Amino acid sequence: MYSPIPPKLHQWYRLADAEVFRITDIEHGGIQIQYPDGNYEDVEMDIWHKLGAMEIEPDEEWLEELEEPVRELDFFTLDTASGSEGLEYMGFYADSDR
Repeated sequence: MYSPIPPKLHQWYRLADAEVFRITDIEHGGIQIQYPDGNYEDVEMDIWHKLGAMEIEPDEEWLEELEEPVRELDFFTLDTASGSEGLEYMGFYADSDR
């Protein structure tokens, strides 16, 4: 099969074998796709044109499965966060009991 349509970022597609996925990245002659179960796969552009993918609307169930929980920044534990080692040097913890 041949896919005459160009890949579109964040668009959902279905293959002839009923497999569905969305495109999460397009760069340098390849694309990254994500399946509803959250797994990713890199596909070369020449392979894309052979897939015969058709654009579809996403199922609400897929969208719910892929939603990432929103995490609030906890300012009370900022000093233990990765990459915060230089904050003490810059004076951010001058008055704390670290």
